[in-house]
This record gives sequence, structure tokens and C-alpha cells, in this order.
Amino acid sequence: MAQEQKVCNILIVEDDPHVAEFFERIFLTSKRPRFHVHLADSLKQVREMDASAQTDVILLDLTLHDSAGIDTFNSISSMFPETPIVIATGNDDTGLAVAAVRAGARDYLLKGAERSRIYVDGVERALRTHGRELEQRKEQVRLVEALRDSDGRKSAILNLSLDPIVSIDHLGRIREFNRAAERVFGFAAADVVGTNMTDAIVPDSLKEAHHASMENHLRTGEIRILGQRRELAALRADGTEFPMELFVDRIPDSDPPEFTAFIRDLTERKRQEAQKAARYRLTQLMAESVSFQKTLPQMLETLGVRLQWDVVQFWRVDADAGLLRRHLAWRSDGVGDAQFAALGQAPSVSKGDTLAGRVWELGRVLWARCDSVESALEELPVLVAAGMSTACALPVRDGGTVLGVVGLLRKEPADLDVETFLELEDIGDQLGRFSVLKQAEEERDKFFTLSLDLLSISDRSGRFLRLNPAFQRTLGFQPDELLGERWSDIVHPDDAETMRLGLKRLSAGLDLPHLECRIRCRQGDYRWLAWTCPAPAPGDDRLYAVARDVTESRRFQEQLLQHSADLEIAREQAESASQAKSRFVANVTHELRTPLNAVIGFGELLAQETFGPLLERQREYVNFILTSGQHLLALLNEILDLSKVEAGRLELRIELVDLATLAEEVVATLQEVARKDDVVLELDLQEGLPEVTVDPLRIKQVLFNLLSNGIKFTPAGGSVRLRINSAETTVELRVVDTGVGLRPEDISRLFTEFEQVDDVSGKKPEGTGLGLVITKRLVEMHGGAIQLESEFSKGTTVIVSLPLSG
Repeated sequence: MAQEQKVCNILIVEDDPHVAEFFERIFLTSKRPRFHVHLADSLKQVREMDASAQTDVILLDLTLHDSAGIDTFNSISSMFPETPIVIATGNDDTGLAVAAVRAGARDYLLKGAERSRIYVDGVERALRTHGRELEQRKEQVRLVEALRDSDGRKSAILNLSLDPIVSIDHLGRIREFNRAAERVFGFAAADVVGTNMTDAIVPDSLKEAHHASMENHLRTGEIRILGQRRELAALRADGTEFPMELFVDRIPDSDPPEFTAFIRDLTERKRQEAQKAARYRLTQLMAESVSFQKTLPQMLETLGVRLQWDVVQFWRVDADAGLLRRHLAWRSDGVGDAQFAALGQAPSVSKGDTLAGRVWELGRVLWARCDSVESALEELPVLVAAGMSTACALPVRDGGTVLGVVGLLRKEPADLDVETFLELEDIGDQLGRFSVLKQAEEERDKFFTLSLDLLSISDRSGRFLRLNPAFQRTLGFQPDELLGERWSDIVHPDDAETMRLGLKRLSAGLDLPHLECRIRCRQGDYRWLAWTCPAPAPGDDRLYAVARDVTESRRFQEQLLQHSADLEIAREQAESASQAKSRFVANVTHELRTPLNAVIGFGELLAQETFGPLLERQREYVNFILTSGQHLLALLNEILDLSKVEAGRLELRIELVDLATLAEEVVATLQEVARKDDVVLELDLQEGLPEVTVDPLRIKQVLFNLLSNGIKFTPAGGSVRLRINSAETTVELRVVDTGVGLRPEDISRLFTEFEQVDDVSGKKPEGTGLGLVITKRLVEMHGGAIQLESEFSKGTTVIVSLPLSG
């Protein structure tokens, strides 16, 4: 039966409830290890926790309501001196990170990581490391106790220790060298026991200081490093140095004094610290970066220096060419020009060729020892000639797509372990995401820079965080001059309330589709800007706004409104004048008709010879009087009709009319006139014409005018036809003549008052030039339309369209 997995108690100290909820969720859903989560949001709440509650590990935010920075860590560490602490913070200060690690933090993680597993991994590593340290401490305690018990058990316990233990006498000669020391230093105990420790395992750089310390001990009996943990360099049998932690204690009751040195190989820890430092530095570079291309040299140098590689190369995928191209490289001071030049002889490789090409093909980290025949690298002779012993390549990926490859070369031989493999994979993924993100940002920034509109990013209070160059072009401010200022700081006082309501709307989660206000320019004047700002997304504290300068548009609008007002006044004045003119014309016409009717009446009595016969010349003069009187009366009637229409005094007497009957009456009235001029007048009616709602008198006037014009302008032997058809909602009256027709330039003049067109002979026809004008007005008063089609010397067609129901 499988043993039940141990539950780990984790205390999460975080004052942001959303972040705390996120951490709680990822740790509660972790399967290996399993966690029981406790939450606290301040130092005060931590102090008030049950002291008996077990805490195995702490995830700590350095910025709390009641504490900040390294003081937060020191306070928590003093409360839980034996509990490992992992920091998860949004503060990317390098100095703070170094101080926290030196103070004892197990890891320093930045918030905002895309993979939630990174926090679980960090806590899990801290637990493993702390567990190993506890076991080593217990082992050291057991060893010391064993030394006190008996020399017989001492040797056995020394050899059981996981860490190196070396005993020396007062002269510095090695007395004990356990198996762990043999494994770490590479010496056999038989070869170093009896020799001076300085000659065996102390590097040249520290030998002088070690000799001085031993001489001081012989002279004064004092050893300064007793009871202290020191980090020093140590020497292996193969001549390489490695970092170690040294703790020296005096063996009790020994005379002359003897000492036991407890040693811990820090190579792995230093490697992990270097990896964390490299990852932290990469994250910092990415956060400060403007573009991937500009930051790439620093990122390659970081990988080289922090992870101790001698050459770092970046290969870029050229998808169009199907090649992997060597784009950039960094080298340490230990790599000469000739060696470096030799490594760059292949500027591009195909997929599957060389270590980099294989990584492009497989999409995973590959590692090879150049001194191993099993590596079978095509570039092996070049690498060996350049003094390289270890080669590694990692894919730069965005999801499953390889965007590039980072090649790593080292002079010292090294083997790949699981943690390094995972760390390099994470670094490759981090570089890939950063590359894609920066490319998108650069494309976005091009539009941000080139936009003619004013683009701004601000916080929810309207404080500007970023502005594009259009602010300088429009308002005269340099973009950085307004950073930290609010919208309300530069808005016109009269528009401040409008701006406040707009920000309130955004705070309520509503879009701001349009807001116009005046914004102060650098010179003190104001310009009108039209703002558009979508509501911020949940969890986003930024406002993204677009503004357009509408000053000229506003001025034009104001001028247009003023012009419209002026036109309205002019129109009203013109209408008033027109009405006055129409009233005057109507009154004058009415007054003229009275005496004219008398003249015509007496003329008719004379023509009828009621008062006696007339001489021939008298009869001729009387006929002239009657003809002129009738003509003048027709002119006065037409002027009176037009004036009534223009003055709005002509009222239609609408009724349901049989249009066929009405048309027959008009045609019958004009038949005699047509016969006299030798013109055929025809009527063509559609069967079943519906009744129409019109003023019959005025429609008769329309037909009379149109047919009279047709007869007047049709030479002898021609014809005039009235054709009436109905549609669904309209009725069409079409007058077609075979007369002289019109020139194109004359057609537009026919519907103008007192305009007349000469006939073919060039003579002006009789009439006032008001017939068609009045006809058009009467048709339009019925809701209809009139149009004229004519071809010179071939005839004219006039089309009147009337609604069936007025």
C-alpha cells in the first residue's frame, strides 16, 4: 500500500487579496507536494497567529501595509528563524534582491510570471534545500557526539557523513579525511593524511592568508575563524577550484589542540544562485528594454557571465530561406580573436545540421561534451581547435514555434543535470515570449508614434503615463512635460465639470464614446479636443484614450451656424418682401381689372352696334380695343394667379374628380382653336382610369395651358395628343406635340417668370411667359411633378405626374 503523501503547511504573507487568492489557488491545486495554505496580509496578523501552528515554508511579499523592503524579511525571519522563506514580489530592485538572498531568502521571484508553476517550483526547491540542511546539521551533531564518545566510532561516523570532514592538528597537518572529502576533493585519504592542508586543498590565492593564520595561532593560540561559517574557495586534485562553506571547531580536550573542519561543497548552490541571478537579470533587462534587438547583446552577456559560459551565440530562424543564421555573439575575455573568428566561420546552417540546427529541428535543449566521441558533432573539430570542451544549445520558442537558438560554449568540461536542463528551457521560452512581445510592441509603437491623433495612456485618475508625439504637434508640450499631470490639470475651467463626469463614467466601467473640451496649449491658449476612451478592462488600472483636434471644425461649425442664422434672417426678409410684392401686385391687378372690364364691356356693346351701325374704320378700331383688352385681361389674370401662389393665398378646392371627363371637356373647348390652326388635337385615355383627388378648376387650367402651348407651337398639318395613364399610386398626363421643338439651352428657361422662347422664324410668341410657370406651381401644389422633353424641330413632350389621392 502506497504511503500517504505528507502535507506541507505554507504561510502566504500577501496584502493584495487578488494576488493572495491566486497564490492560494495554485498551491491548493498542487499535487506534488500537497499544501495546506494559511494566509496573512500584514506583520500584525502574522504575530497574532497561533504560535503552535506548524509552518513548513513561507511565501512572502516584501511590501505590506505595515512594513516594506528588507525590514519585512528580517521581521518574518526573526519570527520563524528555522523556516525557509521564498520571496514573491513586484519589486525588481537588484540591490534588494541581493540583500534578501544574503539575509537568508531561499529564492527571489518576481510577480507576473506567466507560468504559475514557477512559484510552486521555487517553494519546492526551498523545502528540499532546507531539508538537506537539516539532515546535514543533524549529521554534524551526531558526528560531534560520536567524536566525544570514542575514537572507534569516530571513523565510522566520519565516513557516513554526506559532507567532507577534515581534521587537522595544531600545525595544519591532516589527521582525518573522510570518504565525502575523497569524493569532493578527488584525493585518496592515504595520499593526504599527514600532509599540510595548505599544500593539499588550499588554492594558491589563499595559501598566504592560511599560513599567516596558522602562524598567528602558534604564536597567540588564537584562530579567528573558529565557530564561524565562511565561504572560501577550495582546490581539487585536478587543480580546479570550487566554492565551499567552511565551519571549523576545536576538538574538545585535545592537547595540543586539534580541529575539525566541516566542509560543504557550494558548487551546486552557487550554480543555482547563478541561474537565479541570470534569470532575474534577464527579467530586469526585458522589463527595461525598448526592443529585443537592442537588448539582445546584454542578454547574451548575462547568460555568459552569470552562467559561466565562454561563448554565447544567437541564431535567428530565417523561415523564408529555410536557414538558421548566426545573428549575434558574445565572448569572454578568455577567448582570443582567432578562436572567436574560427567559431563564426559558418554564418548559417540548415535544419538538422550542427548542434544548433538539431535544436531547431527538435525544439528542445541539447548538450554535448566536445571530448566525447559519442557527440558526433559536425562542428567538433572547430570547437576542439577553439579550446571548447562543452557545447549546449537551447531553443528560443513562442509556444511550439522555434524563433531562434542560443548556443553556449565552455572551455571547462561540464555535464547536464535535470535542473539545469529545465532552467535553460525556461530561459529559452522566456526569450521567445519576450521576442514576440517586443515585436508586437514595436509594431504598436510605430502606430503610436506616427498617429496624427493624440494618443495617451493614463491611470484611472487621468494622470498621464505615456503620450505620443502628436501632443507636441498639437499642444506644443514635449511628451515628458505632461507625464504625471492629469487631464483636469490642462482642461479649460469651463469644461472641468464635463471632464469630471467623463472620468466618473469610466470609473463606473462605461465607455466614453465622445467628449469635447478645451485643452490648454503650452503657450496658454486653448484648443478643442474630441476624446474617445473605452472603459478599462477588469483588473486593468489604465485608461487608453484617443483625442482629435477639432478646433477648426468647431470654428467652421460656429461660422456655419452664424451664416445659417444670417441666411435665415435674409430668407425671412426676402419672404416678407416677396409677400409684400405679391400683395402689391394682387392689389394693383385687382384695381386694373375693374376699369378694364368696363372697357371690354363697352367695346363689346359697340361691336354689337347696339347704339347704331359703325363705319368700317370704327369697327376696325373697336375690334382692336377688344383684342387688346382681352390680352391685357389674360395677362392680369396670370399675374394675379402667380402672385396668389407666391403669397400662399391660392387655396385648392380638392375633390374626387373623374379625370377622363375633365380631359374631354378641355379638349372639346380647344378643338375649334386647333382646327382654325389646321392642327389635329387627339385624346388618348387608358381604360378604367381611376378617379383622382384634385382641384378640378386648377387641373383644367394646367391641361388648357399645356394643350394651348402645344397648338400654338405646332405648325399647320401637325398634331397634339393628350395621353393619360395611371399606375399604382400616380396618374400621368402626357402632352405630345409635333411642333418646332426646343433647343437644349432653351429648356431650362421655360419655367422662369416672363421668359419666352422664339419660334423657328425668330419671332417672339404672344403671351406673358407665365403660363408654364403657373402650371408648374399648380402641379407642385398637388404634390406632383412636371418635366419637359424636347428635340429641336421634332416636337415637345410635357409629362405631369399627379398622386391619385392628394
